[in-house]
Amino acid sequence: MDAPLWLSLTAACTLACAVTLGGSFWWFGRRLTSLNHKLDKLDKARQFAGQQTAQARKQIEKLQAELVVQQRKLSHAHATKQRGEQLDIVLAPADKAAAAPFADESAQRPAHGFADTLPMADVGIA
Repeated sequence: MDAPLWLSLTAACTLACAVTLGGSFWWFGRRLTSLNHKLDKLDKARQFAGQQTAQARKQIEKLQAELVVQQRKLSHAHATKQRGEQLDIVLAPADKAAAAPFADESAQRPAHGFADTLPMADVGIA
C-alpha cells in the first residue's frame, strides 16, 4: 500500500512542477516579448535622434558658413563707408573752393529755384 501512495504523490508533484514550469515560461515569455518590443522602439528612437543630430550639425555648419560670408560683406561695407567718409573729409575744402564763385548767384535765386515772374500789365492784350 505504501508504493501506490508514493507513486501518486510523486506523479502529483511532477505534474505540479510541469504546470508551474509551463506557466512560468508563458508568463515570462510574454514579459520578454514586451521588453524586446520596448527595446526595439528605444533603438529606433535612438537611431532617429542620431539622424536628427546629424542633420542639425549639418545645418549649423551651413549657417556658420553663411554667417562668415555675411560678416565679410559687413566688414567690406564698413571699410568702404569709412573710405567714403575719409574721402568726403579730404574733398570738402575743394568743394567749398569750387563752389565759391557761384555763391553770390545762389543768394540771388529764390529758394524754389525758379526766377520770379510778374504779370504783364504793360502789354495790351485784350
